[in-house]
Amino acid sequence: MRKSSVFLILACLVVLAFADRGMGSTPIRLVTNVSGVDPYERWERIAAAFHADRPDYHLDVEVVSGTEYPTKISLMVASGTSPDVFQTWGQYKALWAEQGLLMDLTPLWEQSAVAQGADIFPFMMEAAVYDGKIVGIPYDFSGITLTVNLDALREAGLPVPAFNWTVQEFRDYAIRLTRPDQGIYGTDRPDTRGNWIWAVNFTGDGWLSEDRKEVLVQSPGYIELLEYWLDLIELGAAPPPGRAASRSSWEGGYGFWQGWAHYGQNLERAATYDWAMVPFPKGPVADLHFAHGHMWSLPSNAEHPERGWVFLEWLLSPEGQRAIVTLDGRQPLSNDPDLWALFFSAVRSSEKQAMLYELVIGEMYGKNRIHTMQYWTAWPEAERIMQSYLDRVFRGLESPVSAMEKAATELRASAVLR
Repeated sequence: MRKSSVFLILACLVVLAFADRGMGSTPIRLVTNVSGVDPYERWERIAAAFHADRPDYHLDVEVVSGTEYPTKISLMVASGTSPDVFQTWGQYKALWAEQGLLMDLTPLWEQSAVAQGADIFPFMMEAAVYDGKIVGIPYDFSGITLTVNLDALREAGLPVPAFNWTVQEFRDYAIRLTRPDQGIYGTDRPDTRGNWIWAVNFTGDGWLSEDRKEVLVQSPGYIELLEYWLDLIELGAAPPPGRAASRSSWEGGYGFWQGWAHYGQNLERAATYDWAMVPFPKGPVADLHFAHGHMWSLPSNAEHPERGWVFLEWLLSPEGQRAIVTLDGRQPLSNDPDLWALFFSAVRSSEKQAMLYELVIGEMYGKNRIHTMQYWTAWPEAERIMQSYLDRVFRGLESPVSAMEKAATELRASAVLR
């Protein structure tokens, strides 16, 4: 690892001086978090692309460690030392909006021909809207799919699941792909976000009603979901809490496992088996995929909002979108075939490129099989409560009905409802 990268991580904060600032150029101060491989070099390339298209401006980038980032941004805005533009994580959108940290970009958006012509997927825009206001430019949107071990499928004599398969078929596949003597499970067990989307597909809602005024974890459909996964655990096809396969997901420890749709390049590099991605199976009510996205925001107290908007508008332009796809490895925001071909070209196999394109663009996005998660300020508390009771159910310590009665009582007594 190069010394600058080590210093970046240890120091938590690095100011990136990417190029000599031209005489008279207007500075734009951007703050983001450490993510991915070589963030220093990656942002150097992005800044260079921006400077080539907007030579009258200069992008000064600060990269903050992920553990420090949320607090750092809050303190910057509160103390009046705000950057011109910063990244807002999807999990913090509601909190920061309610704290008054995020500028309403709706007027700037409506006056911008570039923004009006960006043709962003509607579900991606959902991730950048709060209380009817545009509070950011979508960034790093992705959905969760199922990765399947094709070698295990062939060994079991099973075909690749069809895109319209069902939870009943998923159960059968998981059982047949289980190899207890080798410590291999047919499927991993959903985490809390995974449990949420399985609840949506079984009942039409997550743990709460859409308006977050009603707790729904005692509904017959949700109890059926818990019994479905408890059955897979008792059959040995899925691991209980605290237990894992003898090998990781990348090493073939599971027949199916849940991961983000943009993992293709990582799988090609790290997986020890032949792989494919398939959609979530259809439940009794829906066949949606959990998805969320982050965004780029302007601080509510920005002294020069026009500066930050220059960068945001560039991100929405064809030049900016191409740079974000090729230099940053993020998904395109619109249904542009050329951009998506560039995005999937990170996976070397043309066969897998075609498979991923059909899955993401043809099925998930093309048929609107997306559930854009709208985190709320009390999501961490709801997640903590549900995690504790789900663990009890899946460890066999308490029945689904009993555990969810207690979970519902605790959720109602907490601040997770409106």
